[in-house]
Amino acid sequence: MTINEFDTHFNEALNGRAHLSYHNWCLGYFIPETFLADISESTIIFQKKPNFFDEYVKKVINYPINLDSLIINNCLIDLKEKELLFIKAIKTKDNIAILTAIIEIFSISFRALSAKKKVYYKGLFSNYETNFNEYPKIKKILIKLKTKKTNFGTMEYLMKDFLLEVKKILNK
Repeated sequence: MTINEFDTHFNEALNGRAHLSYHNWCLGYFIPETFLADISESTIIFQKKPNFFDEYVKKVINYPINLDSLIINNCLIDLKEKELLFIKAIKTKDNIAILTAIIEIFSISFRALSAKKKVYYKGLFSNYETNFNEYPKIKKILIKLKTKKTNFGTMEYLMKDFLLEVKKILNK
């Protein structure tokens, strides 16, 4: 990708003009949200071309206006789809599909919750603990999900509670 192409994709992502891609962690097809987080938290120690990165850092230091609502709206649509896949997987007792749906539900949920706080999503494991500790009802549900006693019926009930709580937070 040329510098001009990168600049175009970068600006489209920040201005909400990029279409959210099929990956729930990407803004457009070229700019991962984790990349924006890395830039916003980075310290530049060397630039071959003077001041090259400074412009990009300035753009991401403050969370872009309307990016949060764009991400949240997209995530709410994705959550509906993943919830249906989860329910289908529970009914068929397909363990791999169940685990895949749960991971995607968590990833999408934590991304949306990060956007709600106007924080760049850095990935499931980077944002898990923050969301885990910030939302007591979510924490309680996740602790129950972690127990070895959780069966299909309990898991379905807990995931529905989790989704309900996430949607409540996102729609406030």
